[in-house]
Amino acid sequence: MKSPAPAAGKQTVVGKNATHAKPTAAQHKMRVEAAKKAAVTRKHNLELAKKHHAAASKKHHPKPKRKLALNGDVACCAAEAVAASLRLAGHLVTDPDVYALYKTTAAGPDTGATIQETLEALMRHGLAGVRPLGFGPAAALEPGAVLGLTLTDAQRRQDVWDWEDAPEWGPHAVTLSSRGVLTWGALVPVTRAFLGHAEEAWAIRWAA
Repeated sequence: MKSPAPAAGKQTVVGKNATHAKPTAAQHKMRVEAAKKAAVTRKHNLELAKKHHAAASKKHHPKPKRKLALNGDVACCAAEAVAASLRLAGHLVTDPDVYALYKTTAAGPDTGATIQETLEALMRHGLAGVRPLGFGPAAALEPGAVLGLTLTDAQRRQDVWDWEDAPEWGPHAVTLSSRGVLTWGALVPVTRAFLGHAEEAWAIRWAA
């Protein structure tokens, strides 16, 4: 029995896949939306990768020892910054108190110590008979926070500390107050740009 002939004027397409047919408007819209979602996902994954890399880099690059000393004295600026925070909380702290805390973190007068090492020693030994409730990275720059930063030669001549690209003076620790920063007992006004270059900031929770 013979197969019926194709209808007149109609051609049979042999071997053509139906998926190659021109998409409908609805299908085109779905493909565009899928492409947009894929692009957003790729961007999100890239941002996550960048954050992970930044966090990993920060983790593997420990903060320097803060050891800037004035007039050749003991390089205990981290302990002095912690003491300034305690003084802002209303307690009396003497120089011998500061040196006693420093000695628990350093092997010699020129060794210096990181802020974290100093805060950990503070939790173990206290300062001027006072132990804090705790400490951690500062969520915001508020009075009493201890900041770690690198001073430059620009700060040697500035009445108001401002960020300026200049040769390095040294890594230092200061305490933030409502009017500037406390450094070795002196109050120095600062700019937002200067604070923006702080390398670390720590909050100490003192008992009320």
